[in-house]
Amino acid sequence: MQLARIAGDPALPAVTQSTLQRLGSSLTTFQVALLQAILVLTYNQEALVATISGMPLTRAQRITMDRVRGTLSMNRSIQRLQRAGATLKGQPQVLQTGIDRVIVAAHHSVPLGSVTSNAAVTAVIGDCETLLDAPDWRSFKQSLIPVMRERGFLSYLRSQDPLIVATFMPSGQVLALELPHGVDPPLEPLIKGFLEILFNLALAIVAIVTAPEELTPTAVLGLIGAPGWLALSLFNYLQLLCSDFDKDGDCD
Repeated sequence: MQLARIAGDPALPAVTQSTLQRLGSSLTTFQVALLQAILVLTYNQEALVATISGMPLTRAQRITMDRVRGTLSMNRSIQRLQRAGATLKGQPQVLQTGIDRVIVAAHHSVPLGSVTSNAAVTAVIGDCETLLDAPDWRSFKQSLIPVMRERGFLSYLRSQDPLIVATFMPSGQVLALELPHGVDPPLEPLIKGFLEILFNLALAIVAIVTAPEELTPTAVLGLIGAPGWLALSLFNYLQLLCSDFDKDGDCD
């Protein structure tokens, strides 16, 4: 699974740690906590990769992942997302809108080989580009979208864990949790865009790690909106990156 490759890349915890160090004072407590959740998840990347890949875990890896789940359950951002997901479950029209928007977002395609001034950021962006360009993602998307369009998907989604439901919240809305309604995070567009990418990765990985045992990683990916939002966030970020290099907005 391509997501496992991203989770196992040392660049993910490296760029998360550097983001916390550089921006910590300008981030909300929710944003800081969600970045900290990524560091918790990637503390033992070998165990994380095995979990996401659906591989049998060693005894030591099972103990590690149980500790990870326990730590995540006390994380402020995860608790906030669970509350937001629970609220969303009670708003079927809003949730249906989220589903519809995820379907549109998932169709965004991105180029390969983007370069930034930060090697770790470039590595994470490259991993995401590869994920969205991989044959397994394209075939998965082709099978996923029809399922989400089925009449019974909304009801089925509302029966799932609130954290899974929360993945259908738009990226900007997740980023703005704990801010007053209608207030955008006071961040530069490129920083905001990259945080949305990191947060979508975090939501996808957390959903898999904390899912009930009867749900395989592949089944969880078929239930969550984070991959679709990731496609849109990455597309938007690369557009901003192009504009930053070329003030005429020519990204060719």
